[in-house]
Order: sequence, then structure tokens, then C-alpha cells
Amino acid sequence: CDGAAQFVVENVPTTIKQVFTLNGADIYTGSRFNDGCGSGPVKAAYQKWTNYGSRPSWDPITVWYAVYGESSLYSTAHAETTTVDYYGHEVYDTSDTSNNMYQTWIDSTRKGDVTKILDDAMCSAPCLGGKAGACSGYELNSMKNCWGDRGDGSGSHGATDLESPSDSSAGVMTLSACMNLCDETPNCE
Repeated sequence: CDGAAQFVVENVPTTIKQVFTLNGADIYTGSRFNDGCGSGPVKAAYQKWTNYGSRPSWDPITVWYAVYGESSLYSTAHAETTTVDYYGHEVYDTSDTSNNMYQTWIDSTRKGDVTKILDDAMCSAPCLGGKAGACSGYELNSMKNCWGDRGDGSGSHGATDLESPSDSSAGVMTLSACMNLCDETPNCE
């Protein structure tokens, strides 16, 4: 770290929540890639780094918390203050809870569930029509949506414009929810 982690922790304003987690050392993910699930750079990296095995899940857990919150994955957040020295060693002070810093803990009886959730997420690689990982004939195309151009010169429409009425929104949703919405919408391909 050579002081980098120390600098960041000491200089993040207290208006920004900092979440620290020691989870992951005993929660291994990635071995399901060997059963054929998923595709893409995450799978390739896991298989190369682990020689087709699995690895501790600090990174996937951290990404999951960033997306879904520190109280997801059967975890609880506890207010505390963390200090970091020049070499990156952390010290946790649970008596000082005023700094908008939290430490998370995953319920030890649910670690298998966490492995399954993370592996499911990593195995759900984006659909790439006609390639490994393709699903249900859907395609993800950069800078396009499932409806395309309206044909009236006003551009394309999609998540913020479902055309019924023209200013309605389908909203922000997961890929799965979008595919389900398309399946339920007449003439959506």
C-alpha cells in the first residue's frame, strides 16, 4: 500500500459512507465455471488465476455490497471507526461510531448461500446471440435497444420511452426483468 490506503481512509469526508469487510477468506467462488456456466472475461480470469479452481471472495463480495448495499448477502453492518497505517494494516474501534464507517459481517450459517448467490451472478454472463452464453435468442448490442428507431425521425426508444403513451417509461431494471417485459410486450423481438 505504501500509504495509499491510509491516505484514502484518512481523507474521505465523513459525509461518504465507508464500508469495511473482512468477509470472503472462507467463502470460495468460481468453481462452477468448470461445470460450463458463464462466459466472458470474469470466467477466463477465474480459470486462469485459479487453474480451474476457486478463490476467496473478497472482491465479488465488495462489488455486491457496492451494488446492493452492505446489509445484503445475509450480512449486517456495524458502526465503528477504522484506522489504517502506512502498510495497510487496519484497526477497528467499535467504541467510536461517529465517522460514517461500518464493518460488515456475513451470517456464518449462510456462507454456502452467499457462495451460490455470487456464483449465480457470475454465471449469468450477458447474452451474446449466437455465441457461448447466448440465452433465449436475445442479444445485447452496444448503443442499441430492443425497439430501435421509431421511423419518424425522432430517434430510438427503450427504457425511458415504451410508447404507450409515448412519454411512459419502463424504468430501470435488471436484464432479466427487461427480457421478461419484452416477452410480455407485443412485437418486441
